[in-house]
Amino acid sequence: YLRSLFQKESEFNKENIVFKAELTQLLKDINLSKKEFANLSNISYNTVNNWNDENRPIPPWIKSWLENYIEAKKFDKIKEVFDREGIK
Repeated sequence: YLRSLFQKESEFNKENIVFKAELTQLLKDINLSKKEFANLSNISYNTVNNWNDENRPIPPWIKSWLENYIEAKKFDKIKEVFDREGIK
């Protein structure tokens, strides 16, 4: 059972690997600086800035966090339109 559990976790982590160049591009695409990301995710800026692909890998949860952030921003824009148009 434990072997199966660890194997599933390992597969999850492989699917959610984010490399430094990918993170940098993602943040740029969504107009979010590393400092803003650090503040929003409650991580120190130094930690975010020191992530790399070798000895300080980016945690696997970062990818899903960014995906959720992007979706939340889309809903914020929709809400703004509804509010502006008086739609309740």
